[in-house]
Amino acid sequence: MFCNRCGQEIDEGLTICPNCGAKQEQPEVREDPNYDAVMRKGAAHMGVSLGRAIELFFINYANFTGRASKSEYWWIFVFNLIIYLPQLIISKHLPIFSLLITLGLFVPQLSLEIRRLHDIGKEWYWMFMSLIPLAGPIIILIFMCTESDTDNRWGYGPEYR
Repeated sequence: MFCNRCGQEIDEGLTICPNCGAKQEQPEVREDPNYDAVMRKGAAHMGVSLGRAIELFFINYANFTGRASKSEYWWIFVFNLIIYLPQLIISKHLPIFSLLITLGLFVPQLSLEIRRLHDIGKEWYWMFMSLIPLAGPIIILIFMCTESDTDNRWGYGPEYR
């Protein structure tokens, strides 16, 4: 379990954080209709479908907190390929169309990548790693392929989703 305020790991069932003294509220376990039955039961984090991933992508348009599963990230990667490939052809005739699509998908893609980093236990600033020539994008790719972390400061692990 992690402290609500400082994010440090604390023993299960404590009502006050020994590190910062913050009162800890016990999370309420409830069925969340936003996740498929497979995700609620855990099932080894089998993931979401393409349609559900697209829905979550736009629901969490600018949500930079929480977690995103590996399957959610990779389905959106496929979705973006489907969007960007025709855009390359159209952009020669309508460059403003290309700019609008790129700007419209930039924020949700960034938030998804940050939530994916949270899912493996990394902070948002690890995204700057991609600015390192050659090695940076490879490291980010490895991060995006990494299995989900257990419970961490950004939420419960896959068995609770």
